[in-house]
Amino acid sequence: CWKSSSNIKIFENILTNFKIPHGVYRKNAKFNYSYLYGKKYMVINKVLKNVIDTSGAGDGYNSTYISNYLLTSNPLQSLQKASKVGAKIVMKKGAIVNVK
Repeated sequence: CWKSSSNIKIFENILTNFKIPHGVYRKNAKFNYSYLYGKKYMVINKVLKNVIDTSGAGDGYNSTYISNYLLTSNPLQSLQKASKVGAKIVMKKGAIVNVK
């Protein structure tokens, strides 16, 4: 149910109401958002054709976002890098990719 566009507003309200300073909303394969202290960052992902295996793509995305954010404190850059890693993962069987 979180995938409809109206639910982005619900997510924003949850962050506000519970005073959560930082949240990531992965809407679908096309859009991802990061919220940091009330500011919204968005990345439009390249939609890939011929996806091979989605196993581990979300985990790879999340871990890339978190580790990059901890290193850079830059939510937009973290979204961009996480999207690239997620895209690499879905194009290979087994979720093992070189992320360098």
